[in-house]
Amino acid sequence: MSLDKQVITVTPDVATVDGQRPVIVFNQLSNEQFDKVLALFKPEPRTQANLWRQEDYSKDLIKCAAFCEASMFTNPSGSCFTNIAIENNFDNCMISQFKKDDNGFMFSIREWFTETRGPIPKLLKEWDPNGYDPMPNVKTNVDWFKKLTDVDRTFPGFLKLLSHCIDLEEDFAQQVSKRKHGASTAFGDHPGTKMPDPIHQDADFGNFTASRLLADRVGAGLQFGYHKN
Repeated sequence: MSLDKQVITVTPDVATVDGQRPVIVFNQLSNEQFDKVLALFKPEPRTQANLWRQEDYSKDLIKCAAFCEASMFTNPSGSCFTNIAIENNFDNCMISQFKKDDNGFMFSIREWFTETRGPIPKLLKEWDPNGYDPMPNVKTNVDWFKKLTDVDRTFPGFLKLLSHCIDLEEDFAQQVSKRKHGASTAFGDHPGTKMPDPIHQDADFGNFTASRLLADRVGAGLQFGYHKN
């Protein structure tokens, strides 16, 4: 039996004090031992079954599938993203990762989404998400779970990037809404929302204090004879 196989592994994410990477060397391996060592360090093939068994992957898959499904209704005429900046940066991230000097790779999340979604039902296409009419009850038959898995197998990292961009869009919209609401209700805290001057000096909001109101009430009672000892 030949014992001439060797495997050398380096831990990429761990470094010693002097910056050296830990190295593990397997010497004098038989063919059978060599295959077993390779199986320990070689990642599983990115099949649908292997990916769906991973808990973190399944969570991202559920979130992205639900987002794409909902976007068919909430944004029926556009991409899955309503924020153009996020859409453009998604495309740029994909291109920077997968474009090589000789392959001329290009990617558009808008095109991928619209092609995957297919034709828009007439009722949904004519419905205004910002109007008063209720959302049409339209059945869809897009298997977003499979579509997302397929594109992620072709472009590893697609699903994780989409999940991050969904969080980015939703968190950004929430923060903008929160700050706009705060700005619209904070009189005098910034230019443009100064409290208007009162028409009558006695109507100044500064006069509406508990002690002032109580004094006015007691005074009115004394004037009309209703004050009680």
